[in-house]
Amino acid sequence: MKRPTSFFFILLSVWLMLGSCIENDTMPSKTMLLTQSGWKYSVFTSTDSFVQSYLAIALLGSEISFNTNKTSILTFSSTVNSVQSTYTWAFSADEKNLLLTDSNGTVAYELVVLNGSNLDFRTSSGGIINVYRFIKK
Repeated sequence: MKRPTSFFFILLSVWLMLGSCIENDTMPSKTMLLTQSGWKYSVFTSTDSFVQSYLAIALLGSEISFNTNKTSILTFSSTVNSVQSTYTWAFSADEKNLLLTDSNGTVAYELVVLNGSNLDFRTSSGGIINVYRFIKK
């Protein structure tokens, strides 16, 4: 009778040891996802054809970075020159919007996707919906 009890004890011990070695797979916070690296422009779409054609070209080569000190730098790059804009950033209380603030005020961007590889956000104004996609650098 001692044999099955010993076997059970060894099996239980191995299971407990293996269980303690498995990492705790917690999801990274939105702040961690946003600030872990820079983001480069990928795709822009709009329900307005003029806005679509203009901004899709204007955003080419753009990059944005979000720092843990709540500052953000958006760089518009072209073959001619590069322009940087500095913002402060925050999440809305429910973390559904990314708020970017500069000297002109605050704009709320609805977060559509924020994960380890994509940052998608949306704005809407006057019936026009714009969706921006940035990918991790």
